[in-house]
Amino acid sequence: MALIVKKQGYTLVELMVTLVLSILVAMALFTVYEWSAKLGTLCGKKNRSQVAAINSSVRIMDCIRNASSISSMDSSHGRWVELSYPDGSTAVLAYTNSPGTASRGALGLFRVGKSPA
Repeated sequence: MALIVKKQGYTLVELMVTLVLSILVAMALFTVYEWSAKLGTLCGKKNRSQVAAINSSVRIMDCIRNASSISSMDSSHGRWVELSYPDGSTAVLAYTNSPGTASRGALGLFRVGKSPA
């Protein structure tokens, strides 16, 4: 008659293999989470930049649309245009380039007597 021994529990090797595999899966999940969080942050920044650009262009278009005439312009370099309004005020639509940098210019509408905000 043979003695039947029932095995209960796990061996140390089985436990270590399970632990290593669990750590690898957790690291993979954390890497995907970190990547998606960075991507979400980048998309949020791009969205805010696009919204700011749209709002600025709408404000400039409205100011140009409300002008009654072009009173003066830079004919040598084409960097600014002065607009006149029906109420007698004027504004300058100008392109400014930051010194020492390439492609870092800005387009601005500067209305005489009005706050730029």
